[in-house]
This record gives sequence, C-alpha cells and structure tokens, in this order.
Amino acid sequence: MTIGEQTIGECDFCYKQGVVVKKLYDNYGEWIMNRCDHGCDKNNHYDSEPDDLFEIISINKLSEIPFYESLWDVRISFDKNEDNVRAIALTRYAGEQEDSLRSDIMACRNRNEIQKLNKTIMQY
Repeated sequence: MTIGEQTIGECDFCYKQGVVVKKLYDNYGEWIMNRCDHGCDKNNHYDSEPDDLFEIISINKLSEIPFYESLWDVRISFDKNEDNVRAIALTRYAGEQEDSLRSDIMACRNRNEIQKLNKTIMQY
C-alpha cells in the first residue's frame, strides 16, 4: 500500500468530512480509500478553524505544461468585502478545467483549505 497526495475530503476511517486526508493506493496504483492526514484521534482537523465567507471574483489559467502542471491565478473576495480581494496562485495538474477548479474551491470552508488545493508536482 502506498500513500499519495493530500486533499480535502472525507476520511474513510472516522467519516469526518472537510478534513485533510491522504489518499491510500494499493500496490497496483489503484485508489483504495482516504485516511486523516493528522490521525483520526487528533484534534487538529480544520473543524476548529472558522469558516470564511468568500466569493470567487475570477479564475485565470496563467500557463500549462502539457502532461505536467497548470498554473492558475484565482481572485477571491473574503467576507463579501470588495476591498478584501486576495490573489492566490494555485498549481494544479495539467488538463485542469476552470469548472473543476471552481467546484473544488467552492467545496472549501476557509482560505487555508483553498491553499491546500495546490498539487505537489514531483521533480526528478
């Protein structure tokens, strides 16, 4: 069994939703289940962080390296305040579409979860 990327989702052991989970894969590379990254019994889940009210202002693809990664510029207004707009640069896998990125952002509860949407691209 191998351990893969981190993401925000539901743990298949404790069934908590909206926590940082690691994807578990079998020896053939097939996804099996998710596990809490910090451990199910630990209290450092994102439930203790406050929810942010936010609205997506814009999502723009800055660049893409085929079969490797894409870089996105996301503008988000926090607390529904037009003066509190933040630019967030997200690295995602190649082939990412704006609709799927927008869906992933809207599933987040706060700005820390949005930052966790960055995908780690391994370089050799």
